[in-house]
Amino acid sequence: RWVFLINLPIGLLALAFVLKYLHLPRQHHAVRIDWWGAALVIGTTTPLLLVAEQGREWGWLSPVSLACYGIGIAGAVAFVFVERWMGDDALIPMKLFKSQTFSMATILGVFVGFGMFGGLMTIPLFLQLVLGATPTESGFMMLPMILGLMIASIVSGQIMARTGSYAAFPRTGTFLLAGGFLWLTFITYDKPYWFIMVGMFAIGLGLGQLMQTLTVASQNSVSSRDMGVATSSSTFFRSMGGTAGTAILFSVLFSRIPETLKAAFSNPTAVDNITAALQDPTVVADPKNTAIIDLLQNGQDNPSAIADSLNGNTAFLTGADPRLAEPFLVGFSDATVSVYWIAFIVTAAAFVLSWFMRTQ
Repeated sequence: RWVFLINLPIGLLALAFVLKYLHLPRQHHAVRIDWWGAALVIGTTTPLLLVAEQGREWGWLSPVSLACYGIGIAGAVAFVFVERWMGDDALIPMKLFKSQTFSMATILGVFVGFGMFGGLMTIPLFLQLVLGATPTESGFMMLPMILGLMIASIVSGQIMARTGSYAAFPRTGTFLLAGGFLWLTFITYDKPYWFIMVGMFAIGLGLGQLMQTLTVASQNSVSSRDMGVATSSSTFFRSMGGTAGTAILFSVLFSRIPETLKAAFSNPTAVDNITAALQDPTVVADPKNTAIIDLLQNGQDNPSAIADSLNGNTAFLTGADPRLAEPFLVGFSDATVSVYWIAFIVTAAAFVLSWFMRTQ
């Protein structure tokens, strides 16, 4: 809960600065609030995100999933009609999409958000579960990505300010982003930390060129009156892409884990190592191995226990004998690779689309 509570004093400090220093001229004019548009946004996105998260348990073609698909599609169609009816007062005015630049920047934002949030959410898990880092350590180990993001953001911002052009950044940014995910597809449980650092740094360099560039492109494609709604719309669609990416890729990850664990435990070398470890009295007597030994013994009668072992509390791996833990680490690592392949495909598609974006 402290993750949320720590933001309270920060938020109050920001509010104090806004009240003291932000003094905007007041303009009174009648407006229509797009209540129906707001309601339809919720009605459209919620069932689609729900099925993205729960689809592997419900079944992707189960009646509940099909109902969510239908509600989401119907809500999206209704949203378009309502926004056209609301005109300039719409939550997301449809006239914005008449601009090819805005439309393409929005699509790229969805793809980038999908790959960024969905793919990067698995890296801290890998660092903690496979490399044995604590949550705090895994946060510090993500610094190469932040470093790459800061460098690319500052450099691209300076170049845009001096040249007035951002044409190259959507292409180079998506290229580096896709390249970083492609690099991570070669990850294995025994790869050193520096290998992951390279992938994270490349991803950071890509994101740093895209986050502000796509927003600037959206702003430049509309009139000054619509700049605010263009900015918020760009952020909204990128967030939706990130939310969908997180839900879908985590669903893929935990759907793949039972298969990859089964394959890891079928490896003859892993079987021989586990057998040798269980015959070692010092391993059996070590309290750090008690939980994993119990799991392995229960797994002989209940295979689903091992299949579901990484979908929850993985503390049983902490301090366990490497021979006993290795199949779990291999299984999780192989499942993670599937996520990075999907993130690579999505960001590679964004790279292709970036060549069709009209820039200045």
